[in-house]
Amino acid sequence: MPETNGKKIVIVTTSFTAPSEGKPSAHFLYTYSMALMAAGWRVDVLMPLKQGCAEREEHGNLRVLRFRWPLMKSTPAFNGRTVYDIKNPVELLATLSLFFSLSANLKKYVKEERPSVVWANWLQLGFISKLSVGKRVPVLVTVLGSDVRTFPPPLIRIMARTANDVFNMWTADNEIMSWVIGYKFHEVKVPNVFREKTVSRSGPRDNVLVVGRLEDGPLHYKPKGIGEPLFRIIARVLRERSGIRFTIVGDGSKAARFREMCRGLEDRVTFTGWLDNYDKLIDGCRFVIGASGHGGVTFDTIPYGVPVIVSKYDPVENFWKHKENCLLYNPDDEEEYYRTILAAWDDPESMEKMAQQMIADLKPYALPIGEAAGAWDKALADFIAEWKKRGGRKAASG
Repeated sequence: MPETNGKKIVIVTTSFTAPSEGKPSAHFLYTYSMALMAAGWRVDVLMPLKQGCAEREEHGNLRVLRFRWPLMKSTPAFNGRTVYDIKNPVELLATLSLFFSLSANLKKYVKEERPSVVWANWLQLGFISKLSVGKRVPVLVTVLGSDVRTFPPPLIRIMARTANDVFNMWTADNEIMSWVIGYKFHEVKVPNVFREKTVSRSGPRDNVLVVGRLEDGPLHYKPKGIGEPLFRIIARVLRERSGIRFTIVGDGSKAARFREMCRGLEDRVTFTGWLDNYDKLIDGCRFVIGASGHGGVTFDTIPYGVPVIVSKYDPVENFWKHKENCLLYNPDDEEEYYRTILAAWDDPESMEKMAQQMIADLKPYALPIGEAAGAWDKALADFIAEWKKRGGRKAASG
């Protein structure tokens, strides 16, 4: 295990899949933790307790610290859902209790453990973290699409002024970059990270893999191409073609509706819910429909030569190149969407060639763990040095 030399980072999050949870973790925070540990960092994860998990576990230089809070069992986060999945006033009250407890636990942690830096995994947690620790330790925040789309711009501006230092590994995402510029964040850039693993691609390739949140709200998810049109197309394709299967990885408020749309086709449509590792599905799929955007499919498929089709409205416009490294579909034109899926199925040779081009196109934006570790280490060291020079004050905006 690499020497840490006193370098310690605490990741503040509501979602982290640890190795003890019975399967190899593909959660991106775990991958980032592996890069940090490869660079000699001690990584602590501070998060709410999840049902079935221990309050504390340790794996080499990775330590997961889970805290309890009032009304814990009524909170979506305890039961495997996200903090956005609040369904009633009791769950709302329980979630607010979670955030107050997180603040108290972070204050205690910083006082006792004296980390080099706090990294909050989403903007709202960054706001809470910054208010909790003040100028005692630098705070970095990751800005994600679900954060910014869920809250009104005036509230985001308040959070951005408070938690101003953004740890940005999504530099290929034009949408996130527009928020970094528009809300005047101070940006700390790093390459994104993927794990090197063996995907043989030796299966029968009779499966189409769809990865995405099962929603149908145009404000949040239409740009990502998920929703009823795709499931109407799936039903149509399965009625017209034999030898094709679809596997849907994801969950959301419309899951029951989409299952109903596939009634009678259950032998050829599988809904798995969210998975932390779907290597076996990648092995046997002909291509992936990237319904969840850049992060949801890029680092689980592209490094391993898996073809993808993605929405033309995906924010990573400078990465996707139609008929060069992928096929683009229009989620607002159902007939075109249908034809794109059939074109991908009927010409696997061209799709495989595009997949190889994607591997080359990914390199400016993402690296395997061993190559990314040094860049992450330098970025953090430079940020901490800068933070000390400005006396713990937030970066000047502009």
